[in-house]
Amino acid sequence: MSSDSRWWCSGFFPGVLWYLYENNRSAELLKYAKLYTSRVEREKYTTDNHDVGFMLYCSFGNGLRLTGDPSYNEVLLTGAKSLATRYKPQVGLIRSWDHNKKLWQYPVIIDNIMNLELLLWASRYSGDPVFKQIAISHADKTMQYHFRPDYSSYHVVSYDTISGQPHLKQTHQELPMNQPGAVARPGVYTGIPTCIVRRRNNVTWNRRRK
Repeated sequence: MSSDSRWWCSGFFPGVLWYLYENNRSAELLKYAKLYTSRVEREKYTTDNHDVGFMLYCSFGNGLRLTGDPSYNEVLLTGAKSLATRYKPQVGLIRSWDHNKKLWQYPVIIDNIMNLELLLWASRYSGDPVFKQIAISHADKTMQYHFRPDYSSYHVVSYDTISGQPHLKQTHQELPMNQPGAVARPGVYTGIPTCIVRRRNNVTWNRRRK
């Protein structure tokens, strides 16, 4: 399978190359990690979906961590600013998608929590607390509204844009809608621990460990 940088998975392959380079510091791996990372750079201007967070942090984030390349800072910070444009204070979450407007007012999918690490990095790097405030608000409302009593999660929760409250909870890509146990998505097990580490939030931790 091949794709251009617009695909939501475009940052994963360069991220894998960086992990391989971390384990084996060969010049060949470094060359290809840089090459495929550079192909994702234009996504720093993406504002029409939430995927920019992990498109860039998997690629440029790992590249920065392993090489310290200062040019990667600009890419990540620009991407964080682009991602932040999808946040609506009245709702307190980052909007995931813009389609299917007849059904969803303000759809947020559980995977969206994977994007928060980019915002937390941007806040530390830039000193701007707004990025962190957005990330924490998104994490808190995800914990509040995206989980069933059995701790499985809804795939999509759509919010009323005026009240900020959920008006629809459903599953869009997994098991049948509203089926108990549907959607134990990987995003939950990567995004939430990141927020725990950054915030030391006992409420979030209590939910996560169950």
